[in-house]
Amino acid sequence: LLKWLEQFGLADVEYAYFLVVIGLIVIASTMLHIVLHRIVARFLARARRSGRTIWQRAFSGHGLFSRLALALQGVVVFAMANAFLDAESLVLQLVEALTHLWIILFSLLALFSLLDAIEEISRSAGPAVKLPLRGIFQSLKLVATTVALIFAVAFLIGKSPLILFSGLGAMTAVVLLIFKDPILGLVAGIQLSANNMLAVGD
Repeated sequence: LLKWLEQFGLADVEYAYFLVVIGLIVIASTMLHIVLHRIVARFLARARRSGRTIWQRAFSGHGLFSRLALALQGVVVFAMANAFLDAESLVLQLVEALTHLWIILFSLLALFSLLDAIEEISRSAGPAVKLPLRGIFQSLKLVATTVALIFAVAFLIGKSPLILFSGLGAMTAVVLLIFKDPILGLVAGIQLSANNMLAVGD
């Protein structure tokens, strides 16, 4: 690409190269967005309206595909930036930071959509109705949010996430002490439901 730009006799080839690369990234991400959200998403929405199973309605009704598509767009932008931009470029570092945060955010939201879909499906299942799934899924969302925040902070400060995870021992003990009663209540609810120890009228 640089040799091709040099043939035009430009005064600042590197600046022109930078503009072309940014243009290619914008065009590629825009085309991917159009394909995923205008074509594939409409096809899935049409399938959801005509779908008869609870699985089709649940997985397409909570925005799971659109959030996964947005996370995929972040991956594409990150890959193209690493392929075309200089490894020591400040622009590449900025793009990497933004795309990392973008991917973490929409991956987390996609996980939320998946858990909501599973919860909706479980309401139609006989044995699962008695389980306190909402509390379990909310706990999973809290854990996933904490992990996502740790990864986001690690990317922003340029440190390994393992360093931050290793320093969570004392904080975990404090959190367990503070939320002791809700945790015990959640475990007790699971035991009561699993062993069928309570019924209407007791």
